[in-house]
Order: sequence, then structure tokens, then C-alpha cells
Amino acid sequence: MLGRAFAGLPSDGVAERGWIHTFRGRLTLALFGFFLLPTLVFSASAYRALSREVVRTAEALASRSLEQAVDEGPTVPVAILGEHVRADLLLYRRGVLTEAASPEVIDLGLYPTWLPRNMFLAFRSGETLDTVEQRRLGGQPYLLAYHQRGPNAVLAAPVPLVSGDTARRQRDLADVVLLAALLGAALSFALSLLVGRALSAPIDRLSLAAAAVGAGDLGVRLPEERPDEFGGLYRSFNRMVQRLRRARSAEVRTARVLAWGEMARQVAHEIKNPLTPIKLSVQHLRRAYRDGRPDYGEILDRNVEGVLREIDQLSEIARAFARFGTPVEAAGPLEPVDLAPVLADTLALYRGGEDGIRYRLELPPGMPSVETRAGELKEVLINLLENSRAALDGTGEIAIRGKRVEPDWVHLEVADTGTGISPDALPRIFEPQFSTRSSGTGLGLAIVRRLIEGWGGEIQAESEPGVGTTIRIRLRVAPTPEQV
Repeated sequence: MLGRAFAGLPSDGVAERGWIHTFRGRLTLALFGFFLLPTLVFSASAYRALSREVVRTAEALASRSLEQAVDEGPTVPVAILGEHVRADLLLYRRGVLTEAASPEVIDLGLYPTWLPRNMFLAFRSGETLDTVEQRRLGGQPYLLAYHQRGPNAVLAAPVPLVSGDTARRQRDLADVVLLAALLGAALSFALSLLVGRALSAPIDRLSLAAAAVGAGDLGVRLPEERPDEFGGLYRSFNRMVQRLRRARSAEVRTARVLAWGEMARQVAHEIKNPLTPIKLSVQHLRRAYRDGRPDYGEILDRNVEGVLREIDQLSEIARAFARFGTPVEAAGPLEPVDLAPVLADTLALYRGGEDGIRYRLELPPGMPSVETRAGELKEVLINLLENSRAALDGTGEIAIRGKRVEPDWVHLEVADTGTGISPDALPRIFEPQFSTRSSGTGLGLAIVRRLIEGWGGEIQAESEPGVGTTIRIRLRVAPTPEQV
């Protein structure tokens, strides 16, 4: 965030805030503060201590210069003494500034004209021979060292603290301390990252494992050999996953039993419907035979025709359930199928009838082959056409349209002008055992979806009550021989 702000780049800070809100981010920042705070305290303390040492060194040098000047005798002019000791010297007589190594400083009034009262009294009474004080001269901090030179004379040496050798040493010291602080901060940040990663790695591993389990992968196993608290936590997690695996296995077995029970119930229900008229027909034949009905032959033909019709219905039920229970992979590999002849042959079965329904085929030339199976494609089309015919009730139009709107996909549409499907029922039409008609197994569209998805395709339905229904199929284009 600081880097982007310094570079002038816009940032909403979402990623940065997201990292800060993570456990690793908070731990890293806490460790960074933990490492950085002692570094800053140490740097500040070291700077203050060393800065005071620089000032004390300046005081010692100034005092030594004054001692050297005093040792040369009371008669040597101040200007010459200043050249000898290489320092700006001031001479106070009876507490008044009278001479300076640079006489112009007196005229300019740069330095105090009078000695401080307590200092004047201390020198006059002989309580002290030298002393040092810090003052501000011209708004700048100065160090003033004093040394007695005779009974009524005091030499002073002003040392500026913001310029000269003392200031230069303080700046060098500040640079060194700042560099050490920056290196310490960088080292603290690196250590916080490493330690934060090391401390949060087990939690990250546990989080990833939990996410995998939540996604359904129950084969996750964490290492239990860790000697720390995470070893026990990992062992508990592994036991939990093991219990989940057992629970899932039991759930799958229960769901399979329930599914077979529901399927058996549905099969029994579907078989029961044709058996009832068969039973009634047989009973009618037996009664007519016992009664010696003169029209027994006519009764026999009529009832046998009904029985055969119900047997065909039973065969259709058995075929539908067998198809729904057969794995898609059992049908073999997919093959390139040319749509035009399959669609034409399927519609030819219906166009010859006299049901009052118009059939249209709209297929542009040059349509590519699709990856499917010809027999299954024909079965899908027949299922869809049968549903459309039932929705038209003897009048209307059914159209099959094909187009290629994507490079790798072909779209097929089976549209009718029938009664349509209600919005509540539309999402469920591809579910097993669901039907909008009173007759049928409820597996036709479920088998259609299963076949199409087995080819790698997609199917969708759109309908408007009173207007009609459109089934859209998306099939993958078969690769050309050059692509294989």
C-alpha cells in the first residue's frame, strides 16, 4: 500500500486489506511491531547517548583549548591566543566582554555582553575555575566554555552546535543511527515474515485440508507425527475425516437402497397399470366362453388386440427403465455423425402419417458432423418429437432447426406450437419420474438429457403456455481427419 501510494498508483486496497485481515497477516504485523519496537527504542537511546557524548567531547575540547590559552600567560592578546588554539575566544573583564579573537563580533553583538550573574560570582569568589553552559545565540544553539584568566578576567570559547565539527559529527552519528534503524526495520520485517509463515503454515495446511473436505475430497490426510499441539489437532482432523468417509459410505448405501426401492416402486406402479386391463380382458374372455356368446369371435379379437396393446406398453416400460439404468460408457465410443440424413430419416417416419401436424426441417448446407451415436441421436429425436406431438393434440407445427453459431458447437432446436409447459413445471421436465401427462413412464426426457450429456453436450428447454415449447441441444463438432 505504501509503495503504490509513493509511486502515485491508484489502489482500492482490497488485496492489501484482505491480507491484513488474514491470520498470517495479523501475526506478521504483530511480530513486525514486536521486533521493530525494541529496534526503535534502542536506536533512539543510542542516538541520545552518543549525541550527549559528542557534546561532552566538544565541551572537553573547548575546555582544553581554554586551558592552553590560559597557560600561555595573561599578557598574550586574545587574537593571538585564538590563532594558537584555533578557536574563537572571548575575554570578559569584571564580567564585561572587552576583547575577542575576532573584534567585529563585539560590534555585531553576536555574543553575550555580560557574564551570567551566578557565573560571575562563582569566578570572583574562586568557587570554580572553569564551567560550560549551553545557550542560544542568534536563534542557534551554542556551547560556551569558560575558564578563569587572572583575578578579574575570564576566557570563553563559543562552539556552535548546528555547524562546524560538532554538528558534522552529530549528523554523521544521526546517519549511522538512521541506517542502523532502517536495517533493523528491514531485518525485523524479514524475520516477521519468516516467523509468521512458519507459525501460520500448520494453520494454512489445516485450512486447505478443511476446504478440500468441504469440496468433497475425503481422501485428505494430515501428518500426525508432529510433536507439538498441531500433531494432536491433525490426528483429531484425520479421525473426523475417517468418520465422514464411513458416514458417506453408509449414506451412499442408504441412498442406493432408497433409489432401488423408489425405482422398484415406480416399476411396480407402471406395470400395474397395463396388468389391470389385461386381467379384465382375460376375465371377459372366460366369461364369454362360459356363457357361449355367439359373438365370441368378435369379443376374442377385440380383447386380444387390447392385451397385445398393453403388452407393447409393458415392453416400452421395460425398455425405458433398462435404458435409464444402462451406463453411458456401455454404448461404446462416440463417432462422427452427419446430421442431415439422421434428421431426414427421423422426420420421414412422421411425415407419412395423417395426424394433421406439419413437420419442417431447417438445416443449412455444409453442416459439420457432430460427436454422438447415430442410434442414440435418433432415439433422442423420437422422444422429443413424441412429446411435441402429444402437446399439439392433432394440430399445429413441429420444426427441427440446426445452425452453427460457435466454431466447435452445433445447435439443434425442436420447436412446437403446442400448449406449452407451465413455469413451475419447466425446471423439472428432465427429472426422472416427472411427466406433464397422465400416461408414460416419466423417463423420456430424463433419458434424453442423460444421453446428450453422455456425448458431452447440453440441453435446455424454453416454453410459454399457449405458445409452444422449444428444446435446444448443443452438440460438439466432430474433429476432422486432419485434426485427429
